[in-house]
Amino acid sequence: MYYCPKCGKLEMVFDRDKYRMNGTVTNLRDGYGRHIKHYMCECGNLLAGDMEIRGLMKDEYDYEAVDYAKSIITDYNEGGLYFEQSLLDRANIIAKERGLI
Repeated sequence: MYYCPKCGKLEMVFDRDKYRMNGTVTNLRDGYGRHIKHYMCECGNLLAGDMEIRGLMKDEYDYEAVDYAKSIITDYNEGGLYFEQSLLDRANIIAKERGLI
């Protein structure tokens, strides 16, 4: 599932390569829970994220799993509970190296 807390873009992604070229950092979340692959969103947010939610979902309409993933991705963005400036700094470096910004 791809989500950008800044612009609200939400997409169920079945082809994980779709956003690969816009990838910034992989966030292992200190080994707790599922990792987040961060991307630069078309709105400019460098910490939009993709989190694997298969296995969490009871069925294709399991909005609880979607809401959980959205909240975790949001918490790693600016203003979020787990936001760290170093994560955004690293995303900026990688985005510049890849010519995204």
